[in-house]
Amino acid sequence: MNLAEREGCALIIGGSRGIGAAVASNLDKLGWRVGFTFHKHARRAEKFRKSLSKNCHVFQVDICDLKSIDQLEQYVATSLGQIDVLVLSASGGLEWDKSSDYAFEINVNAQKRLCEKFLPYLVQDGRIVFLTSHEAHFYNQIEPYEPYAPIAITKKAGEMALRQLLPKFAAYGVKLEIVSADIVEGTATAKLLERNDPAHIAKHRAQIGQLPDPEDVAKHIVQTCLSDVDNNANIRTTYVWSPRGRYAGLVNPCSSPDDVTTNATN
Repeated sequence: MNLAEREGCALIIGGSRGIGAAVASNLDKLGWRVGFTFHKHARRAEKFRKSLSKNCHVFQVDICDLKSIDQLEQYVATSLGQIDVLVLSASGGLEWDKSSDYAFEINVNAQKRLCEKFLPYLVQDGRIVFLTSHEAHFYNQIEPYEPYAPIAITKKAGEMALRQLLPKFAAYGVKLEIVSADIVEGTATAKLLERNDPAHIAKHRAQIGQLPDPEDVAKHIVQTCLSDVDNNANIRTTYVWSPRGRYAGLVNPCSSPDDVTTNATN
């Protein structure tokens, strides 16, 4: 069923700022019920929630903590019920106060646990949207920018881990959406790369004309939530923007007959 035909319900992991917040705002405007999570900065999260309609709920969650995920499940069961879309927008790996295995824990293990925990809550033809970056998605085809390497490696591993769950998703009638974005203006990653390798970022920006911003990425995530996927495909990969500049000529490294690839251009 095309989700655009009715008002839906979304759970956004990491939705109090940036791309996740833009997705929440866009779905709220369409009349969807939205639950979004945050880890820290409760005042900011609550301020954002108040900017949305009464259909929106906010939950504080540490996605690396099993008890916290169990509590989130209780909130979802009582506040949201069945959901149409699970958006995985939270990631990490550069935090100075975390252990060396934190990037793998949040970008791989936590993503798998979230999918397995909330898969039973997804409706038939529901979607799991995994947000990643070209730096991670095309890892092994390009050398990632050095400061971003720990995230790129583990985000790639996280994507592959979810692809391995495709048979389980299919058993529930749920499709996987991979949304891979170019360097996104205004994000922590973009600022990090600007500080560490400004010449390369300037060159890439000049080659493609304009980098996407959070609203651009969110717009295409919402489109994937609302548009049909070919009945024979249980996974779709969307590029925001289509691979150009630094990523020119690269192809979907995980492409298979049941993986539909689409390009979103500026």
